[in-house]
Amino acid sequence: MGTIKIVIADDESDAINRLSSLLKSFDQDFEVVGAFANGYDTLEGVIALQPDLLITDIKMPFIDGIEVIKRAKVEIPLLQSIIITGYDSFDFAKQAIDLGVVGYISKPITKEELG
Repeated sequence: MGTIKIVIADDESDAINRLSSLLKSFDQDFEVVGAFANGYDTLEGVIALQPDLLITDIKMPFIDGIEVIKRAKVEIPLLQSIIITGYDSFDFAKQAIDLGVVGYISKPITKEELG
């Protein structure tokens, strides 16, 4: 299947670093092609980098993760998305389902949840 290109978006650098480390621990061929700390940069990065998967926090400066996914899917219809969040909100979960995200993970992220 080849390398799966991933963009990570989170306004906490610790979360980005942890997620990158967890992805490297899997046997699959994952490549983190970009990491961004706000929604605006994430959207620009996703469009430029054309990843297979976007892993994004919901709460980010400028544009939230839900809106980033909505806008990115217009440009990249086959983009897969996973939402990570520290918030336990049914409204966010429902929006995520409506967008067809492939995962919804609560922080702190564990290898078991990511797998």
